[in-house]
Formats: sequence, C-alpha cells, structure tokens
Amino acid sequence: MSVHARSCGLDTETLLWVSRSAAVPMTSAGGYNPSRDESGVIDPATVPQPQSDGPLAVEQGWHLERDFPEILSGRPAEAEMLRLSAAEDHWRTALLEAVRFHAREWPGRPDGDALIDLDPAMALIAAATSCTDEMLRGRVQWLLRYPSVGIWAATMVRALCRPQVGDAAELRKRLSYLNAIAAAAAIQAQLPFSLRLPVWDGWLVLPGIGALLLPEGDTNGAPWVAVESDGFRMCAAGVELEGDPWYELPILADSPGRVVLDRMDPFRSVRGMLSPMPVRGHEAESWRSVFEQSSGVLRALGRGQGCDYLRGLACIVPEELRERFRPHSVSCADGTGGFTASFQDEPLQFAGTLVHEGQHSRLSMLAHLFDVFGDPSASATRLQYYAGWRDDPRPLAGMLQGVYAFAGVADYWSWQAETSTNEDHGGGDYRALARFEAELWSQQVVRAARELLHAEGLTEPGRLMLGAVLRRIQSSVRTPGRRLQGTDQQAITAARICASDHQAAWFARHRQPDAARVAELALAWTCGYPLPLTPSEVTAELQPSTDGAHLDARAVLWRHRLDPVGGPRLDPGLVGAVEGADRADFDLVNGDAAQALRGYRERAERGADAQAWVGLGLALRAAAPASLAPAADLLLHRPELAMAVHAASDGHGDPVALAAWLAG
Repeated sequence: MSVHARSCGLDTETLLWVSRSAAVPMTSAGGYNPSRDESGVIDPATVPQPQSDGPLAVEQGWHLERDFPEILSGRPAEAEMLRLSAAEDHWRTALLEAVRFHAREWPGRPDGDALIDLDPAMALIAAATSCTDEMLRGRVQWLLRYPSVGIWAATMVRALCRPQVGDAAELRKRLSYLNAIAAAAAIQAQLPFSLRLPVWDGWLVLPGIGALLLPEGDTNGAPWVAVESDGFRMCAAGVELEGDPWYELPILADSPGRVVLDRMDPFRSVRGMLSPMPVRGHEAESWRSVFEQSSGVLRALGRGQGCDYLRGLACIVPEELRERFRPHSVSCADGTGGFTASFQDEPLQFAGTLVHEGQHSRLSMLAHLFDVFGDPSASATRLQYYAGWRDDPRPLAGMLQGVYAFAGVADYWSWQAETSTNEDHGGGDYRALARFEAELWSQQVVRAARELLHAEGLTEPGRLMLGAVLRRIQSSVRTPGRRLQGTDQQAITAARICASDHQAAWFARHRQPDAARVAELALAWTCGYPLPLTPSEVTAELQPSTDGAHLDARAVLWRHRLDPVGGPRLDPGLVGAVEGADRADFDLVNGDAAQALRGYRERAERGADAQAWVGLGLALRAAAPASLAPAADLLLHRPELAMAVHAASDGHGDPVALAAWLAG
C-alpha cells in the first residue's frame, strides 16, 4: 500500500487541517501535552473540521516508503532531509496563514487595530521570502523555521479557536509577536520597515537574532514600542540596535546551519510564555565547547550520516547541569528544529541528546506530511502503554515518538560500541557503557514497537514507521559487527536486567490487581491455608499513579559502574547521591546480592515500595538457591500482586515467603 503525502497548499481546507493538527500540542517528553493556560483547557473538537476525509484536501504526490525510506527508519539521509525541510517550510507558511485566518474570524477583533490586523506583517514576511539575493533568502527561511515561530503560531491558533473570547488585551499583545517575526525577516533580507513590536519584561525581542533592553520608562508602560529600519540599521525608541544594551544570541555553530542559544524568546517553550534571561560569559562559552565537541562526535559517525543528525537544528534553550546520567531535554512538534536541554559536560552523552531530539523533530516534520499519529481523540490520548523510557503510562502518539527517538539513540550507541577507541574520548574505554546503552534502548524499542503494531488507532504511516524501525534495530543494533569481549557481555547482561527491572517496577506502580481476589489471597495467606488460586487467575487494571518515582535508579548506578572514569566497583560516595537509589540498590549493582537481599527484605516489610519489591526479585534471582527461582519470577512479573496481598494482610509474614507461596 502506498501512503501519499498531503499537500501543503494554502487553500482554506489546508488551513483548517493545520488548525486541527495544532489543537493539541505534543512534546518529546511524551505524547500529547495538556495544553493549559489562563484561558483553560483546549477542546480539539472546537477547532473547525476539514471537509475531506484526509488531513489535507489535495495530495502532493510524495510516497512515504518511496520518497522517505531512510527517514522512515530513523536515519537522516541528506537528500530526504532537504525534501522534508522544504515541506516544513510550506507547513510553517500555512501555520502563519492559519493565524491570520482565525484572527480575522475572532469575535473580539476591533476593526483597524494594527495589533490584530496581521496583513502588514504578513506582507513584509512575503517580501522578505521573495528577495532576490539567495544568501539573504536563506537567512529568512532559517528564521521562519525557527522553533519559537512555530510554537507561537500554533499557540495562537489554539487561542483563537477557543469558544470563549478570553483576555482581548493579552491576546492582542501575543498576536503582535508576528510583527517581531516580520521585523526579524526584514532585517535578514535587508528591507526597510516601520512596525510596533511587543515588549516583554522590558525587552524587545527579535526571534533568532537578539534583544534590546529598553531603558526604564522609555515605553511609558505600553506593551509595545515603535521600531524603524532602513534595511541596514534599526532603531527602537531612539536607540540603535548595536552594542550595549543590545544583546545578540550566542552562536554555537554555522555549519551545516546556524545554531544559537536562546533563552530570550518568550515563546521558546511549549509549556507557556517565559521571561527573557540572557545567556552570558562563561555559560555561553561552556555550551559552545560541549556543542563543538559533541558535533565532532557525530561527524565521526560512519555511513555519511553524522552531519545529517545536526541538519535542521536551529536553537537550544539552555538549562542548568543536572544529575549525571540523568540529562533533561524536551521539544515539541510545534517547534521543530529546537529543544530545551540541561547542560552536559560530556560530549559523548550530549551527542546522544542531539540525536534523540533530532529524531523527535524529524518525526514531527514527517507527521506534518503523513498521518503518523492519527486523530487526537480521546482514544489516541488515553494513557495506556508501557514505555521503557518513562516512569508513567503513555498515549499512542507519545509511544510512537519515543520508539522513533530511542531507535536513533540505540543506533548511535551501537556505533560507539563498535567503533570508539580509547583515544577517541580522552583515554577512557567507553565501549562497555556504549554497549549497555545500545542494548538497553534496543530492548525497550523492540518491546514497545511490537506491542504498538497491534494498537487500536494505529495509522498506516505509523505501522510503516514501526516496521522500518524494527528492521533497522535488528540489522544494525542487535547484530554486533565485532566479537564481543567480557565487558561487552557484562554490559549486555546488565542492560537486560535493567530493562526487566524498569518494566517490573512500572507494573508495581501502575497496575492494581482485582480487590476481591487479593482479599481472598490475603485471608488464605494470613491463616496459613494453601494457595486458593493462581496468580494468572488474578487480573490487574491499569491505574496510573501520580506519586514521584525514579524507576531508572538502578540503571543509573549501572552506568556509573560501567563508566571508565570509575573503577570496576561503585564509589561508596554514590550511596545517597543517585536520587531514588539506596544502599540495597548500591549493593545489588556492586555484586553484593546477599547484602542487597537483606536490605530489600527490610524495605519490603515496611510497605508498598515498588522498587524494593522488584529489587527483592532481582536479588533473589542473583543470590538465592534455585528453589526460590519461582519466587523471584513472581516478583519480577507480578510484583503488584505480592505488594497488594502484603498490604491487605497488614504486612503479615516474610515478603520472600509470601512470594514463594504466591508462586505455588
């Protein structure tokens, strides 16, 4: 079956579908993000529906398997990326037109208000995109692809499509951001203009370029300021935009495209508007250094794809350094080409983040052409699936994003495990750690992809993507190209343990066994009766827990153990330093399973500690006699049942004896 792309023409039908697609934002953190702001929750059903059966009315003629085979499997081939980038340009143009389309229909629009009349700004953008100088036109295209432009446009479509009018003054100010986009485009194209631009906490922000801190009192409290330019120089409130107090965004790279650090743009995050916060001095230099080194890691990748992983990246929103081996990054489908990330001072690790977030952007761009995720209906957004990269249940769309992103991560680490040498990374042998990451993420991706192939609501493009990813994992990640050494085998074994560990802890946290059956078992256990029914006879329902959790704690400890910076055993200083891990976890990963068993048993006796009950199963499997193997298996496959019976019997008896009794 051939899957055709939908046209990005600017007909009314296309604008309506763009509006529908933007109704529910999606983040790389997983699935549909609850779009909540001062005006309340968005109901996608309030967005006008296209009249055709498909997302767009007119097909462009591209075929998913024929025209994007490499991207479909998660590899950013250059020719396909150029085609996809061109399509994304059309998408962004359609999204801007959708804003104008809905602004004209907005009930609170006062006639003649320049901050609602978007025609002058759109005309200036059109003139900038039509400039004859190819280099200048390329700069304008880069600007219109800028992440905050997409986030702003989608945010405005959602606001304008609400049935309630909301705060008209605030909406006018947010809409006036289009003037800032137009001004930035005109600057890139060296065109003259005169516009009123919005002021955010005293800053006049030009997307992708920089910002001017206006002297206090210059705006007289107005939410905007008059800005003029002759095409080469720009003045705002009589201040020329150069030197102090003009702030230019730090540039991280100019090849294969410009990449900047941006903590100034008010629309830099899908989570809501943020105040400008300049990145200066040492912080900017630290980011430049790690980005340059991480880019070098990617360029060293074989198969001619290293630079392609960076293609399309325009900006990074920087955050502070977090716990080692627990970096944070998030992006959204509205703002392809950028992401928010915590600082990482290890190039090998940050290169993995670049791959991960690049995958999210590419799949989001592909979804603007093909119906990858399906309709954002109640069934599509229901939290129902296990994801090995998350502590909480995920919806179908989030699962598809995760599978695609972590397939790229698995491929990246597999390549590092196959090719890196001690000289590549400062004299340390990272191959064992790389093999661990490759095996862990390939395990999780394969498990998720196989389950999703049978998911209700899966579209044909989604099915094709899953199939391509599975074939890629099987061929390039799960089949090492060199003979495995002892450290490789240890890393693979550890990764498989961690994959089972995470799933079991997730089950213990989010699955609730049938209460009547649990009560029956608890009574029999307390009274010393034989097992009245088998665990397979006790059903369990998904009941997502909102309690905080760190289901990756033991995996983080394994990363520390395999890290060449340390030794063959964990540093005792890590006890208490890895959030969510305690002494028993430390002992288990260090190979002291008997000591870990005692620690987990004490924790399990105290109550419903998912990590402790699963850890107990892992320790039993590693240290207990074969007679207790069924108890270990029960704790790793039905931990929620053991926890529930223990709680229902008021903590009666030994947790290990309970697990053995339940296992029969």
